[in-house]
Amino acid sequence: MLRFAIYTSNHGFGHATRMAALAEELNRFGVFVHLRSNRPKHLFGNLNPNLSSVEDMSMDFGVRQYSNLDCDIERTKSGLFQLMSERAEILDRETDFIRQEKIDLIIADIPWLAIEVGTYSRIPVFAISNFDWLFIFSDLLAAHPEMRPLLNSIYGLYQRADHAFRLPFSSSKSMGAFRRCEKVGLLARKKESYTDLRADFGISQDTPMLTCAFGGDAKFNLDIDKLCASFPGIVVSKHQDKVAENHVAVDAETDMLDFIQASDILLTKPGYSSFAEAVQFGTTLLYHPRKGYPEDGILIDGLKPYLNKCQLDEFPNSIREWKLKFNKIFKQRKTPRKVKNCNSQIAAKLIQRYIDLRYQGSKLISVFDTGSNNMNYLLQQQDSGKIIHSAQINTGLGKNHKVLADGSISVPSSSLSAYKQSLSRFLFYDKNIDSEKRVLATGIHRRLKEQGKIREFFAQKWKMPYQVISASDELELALLTAKNSLAFSAHALVVDIGGFSTELIYVDERSKSVQYSLPVGLLTLRSYLSQHSDFEDYLNTKLSAVPKFNADQLVLIGLTGIFLVKAIKRIRRYDPQYLDSIKVSRSELEQFFEDLISGNATDMTEFMVEPDSLDILKISARYIILLLDRFRSQEFLTCYYGISAGLIHMKPKRRKQLGK
Repeated sequence: MLRFAIYTSNHGFGHATRMAALAEELNRFGVFVHLRSNRPKHLFGNLNPNLSSVEDMSMDFGVRQYSNLDCDIERTKSGLFQLMSERAEILDRETDFIRQEKIDLIIADIPWLAIEVGTYSRIPVFAISNFDWLFIFSDLLAAHPEMRPLLNSIYGLYQRADHAFRLPFSSSKSMGAFRRCEKVGLLARKKESYTDLRADFGISQDTPMLTCAFGGDAKFNLDIDKLCASFPGIVVSKHQDKVAENHVAVDAETDMLDFIQASDILLTKPGYSSFAEAVQFGTTLLYHPRKGYPEDGILIDGLKPYLNKCQLDEFPNSIREWKLKFNKIFKQRKTPRKVKNCNSQIAAKLIQRYIDLRYQGSKLISVFDTGSNNMNYLLQQQDSGKIIHSAQINTGLGKNHKVLADGSISVPSSSLSAYKQSLSRFLFYDKNIDSEKRVLATGIHRRLKEQGKIREFFAQKWKMPYQVISASDELELALLTAKNSLAFSAHALVVDIGGFSTELIYVDERSKSVQYSLPVGLLTLRSYLSQHSDFEDYLNTKLSAVPKFNADQLVLIGLTGIFLVKAIKRIRRYDPQYLDSIKVSRSELEQFFEDLISGNATDMTEFMVEPDSLDILKISARYIILLLDRFRSQEFLTCYYGISAGLIHMKPKRRKQLGK
């Protein structure tokens, strides 16, 4: 799988919040993201815990400031000299980290030393920002020629970046230190749904609402009493000592995104994240510029097309002045025109640029193994078979299935719609990767009444061939996938447990195999258990078609084994480095199952890929215990990759015929 490290400038909160938004999108494509930042942990609370880590470390500090955010030039100078004196130590530490974690790409927003880490680690570095620090320091330190050699070093390091992405609220000059710079859209935090704060605080829809948010460590000399007394509605701020009836106080670690979304006005300083988060909601911006800070100019210029804004060169001194200001804002306020959030487009572009750079000239193949409940994705080099990236998403296609009288299966229109939606969100990231696209459909798809609708979805929207493969095709791919694992066993049973079927392949010491496909899987077992209690008798009846082989080892390929071993071994990361080729003994599995039944596994959900599928985890454990006993095996071995990994090992002619 792809592993990216993101380094943020530790200046305010803006760099961290927008990189958290980018990391969320990368997680949706299954990219494991290491965020290297000393900003507060609550800023990264929406990341996928299975696909992310946040390490408290500092790569730079930005600009030292007095209260009210005026720049402290002397402290900034001494801080820069101190930082560069620690350069070798930082490079040693971070290079070791990059190599240990097998990082594929560094993303910098926008510490210059992160780019040098990439040089020593011999991996690409992409920069993304609305400004570079050379732009800031060249302005702030223009009267200090002794700083020129240090600034030249910063320029030289920025020049090493392999690619740069220029966000809005910028100019060609503000990102002028980079050789290649590509303009992209708005990157800003967003949510799937927002808290109804008006309902929570009893605020009517026609009552105006103003939120004060001045960024990370910002402190402005704002008279909150006068502000509350003059505003004709509710004021939200982090001033804990204010007790006015129209004031809502929130604590220092409150995520203000919900408040910005719900408010009519955001009172703030110029800052990328504050501006970006407000304009995506159509919230009116009331902002107070900082004195002598070069970024403010490009931020304010970037607001020119946005109608609902007002600049405060100074805070009003009286309640009357505040009231006049608010009357003017509400009188001139236009119907909000929201600026499009482009988080997913930026993440997809970044992934595409990385693949183009790293695998230029290679023939690639993208395989989408869509089964009864999940879709497994694999991106590989066709010539070497190297796996570039792997990912998994839950589609829930067969969750509410119905078996019809003729033996075919139907799913509700809501399930089909959700299936298409979840796939579309994922396929978007792969769309512009230059690769052969293959969709392999298994399990429920072989009996699905709505098969034609899914075929049409892939063909018309994504221009991909939807290939429903037979049970024998799936068995062949399973054996090819497991071939590396079989080197450890003289007699092995390869097992692929899906939602609607189970594939079993017995391989002897001469590498001869016999194959069986059974019409039973985790979803069909869940459905059966909802009405019956004879689990083992039912399964043994289904397994009676398979001889009782003696297997030295049971090799479990795909998600069933991975989901189990992640929970059993308490492994946080959903990563092949930690989950492939892991052995689980029967006694471990038995104890795990007993803990699930007795309710002793209270911390289990934090290690589960799908926390709401505890019943499936129980069925999986029970099923595999029965398989181990039946085939006289004392352990199972995980094979992280599913049948999509076997496709590359097929001969080209056979691969072309698959599914036809």
